[in-house]
Amino acid sequence: QIQVPASSVPAGAEFGIYVSGDSMEPRYHNGQIVWVKRCEELECGDIGIFVYDDCGYLKKYDEHTPDKSQAEFLTDSYGVVHNQPVLVSLNTKYSPILISPEQRFEIVGKVLN
Repeated sequence: QIQVPASSVPAGAEFGIYVSGDSMEPRYHNGQIVWVKRCEELECGDIGIFVYDDCGYLKKYDEHTPDKSQAEFLTDSYGVVHNQPVLVSLNTKYSPILISPEQRFEIVGKVLN
């Protein structure tokens, strides 16, 4: 744990995480703290913390319509086909991460800063 001035923590934040790497530049930089509120759902365009295939990510959340090969894995018990999550870096030198329905995926929370 570290101590930070309360004035630097956004209202509603439950915990902070250090940024590692440059995939979210220019908005977030290596070593910066992002402040997170736990949640299970995000809107497209929200910045979030995710666990995918046992790795943690700070990315922008997006969705796209699945192709036919993925649609069966994204269909619920009512026959509704859901959009496929995509994790997007703000730094354009990184490709988006298309979430495979066969892998473990969890939305940990929304970044507030």
